[in-house]
Parts: sequence; structure tokens; C-alpha cells
Amino acid sequence: MPIKSLQVTDLAKTKAEMSLTLQTTSDELGRVRQTISSRPTLEEVSELSDEVEKMRLELSTKVEEKEATQEQLQSDLSLSKQRLAQVKSQLQLAEKELEKKFSQTGAYQNMKKMLGSVRVNPWQCA
Repeated sequence: MPIKSLQVTDLAKTKAEMSLTLQTTSDELGRVRQTISSRPTLEEVSELSDEVEKMRLELSTKVEEKEATQEQLQSDLSLSKQRLAQVKSQLQLAEKELEKKFSQTGAYQNMKKMLGSVRVNPWQCA
């Protein structure tokens, strides 16, 4: 009977090992099934791809619009600077003409004569 007892012990060990292997394999199978079930379907991938393409096109359109706006603003700024320079030039010319006309008036001539004949010491108080 020791041989049968040894065989029974070996069978029990083998059964325990196989049971452990079965449990390990079953756990691994569960993980694989979970991984497979959590993967996106072809339809989901297609929808996501379409959404990404739509967003890319929107972004591209917005970038183009911003670039066009920036170019327009640059052009407007350049034109405004040119116009400002023209207005300044016209203003200086008008100011010179006004000074020339004023210097030709009798009141200016009289004031100039009066100031020229009076010499005032700026340090002397009245």
C-alpha cells in the first residue's frame, strides 16, 4: 500500500498544480477578455478620426483667418502711419504759413518794436 499512497500523494500534488495552473490561466484569460472588451471598436476609431479631422480643419481655418486679420492690421497700421506723416507735414506747413502771416501784421511789427526798445533785466523786480 505504500506505492498506492505514494501514487495518491503524487496525484494530489499534480491535481493541486493543475488547479493552480487552471486558476492562473483563467485569471489571464479574464485579463485578456477585459483588454479586448476595452479596446475601441472600428466604428469608434472612425468617429474619433472624423472628429480629429474636423477639429484640424477648424484649427486650420482659424489660423488662416488670424493670419489674414494680422495682414490686414499690418496694412492698416502702415497706411495710418503714412497718413499721420502727411497730416504732420500739412500741419507744419500750415503753422509756418500762419506764423508768416502773423509776422506781417501791424500788431506784430508794433510789438516787436516795443520789445526791442525796452531792455529789461530779468533779475530786476519792479
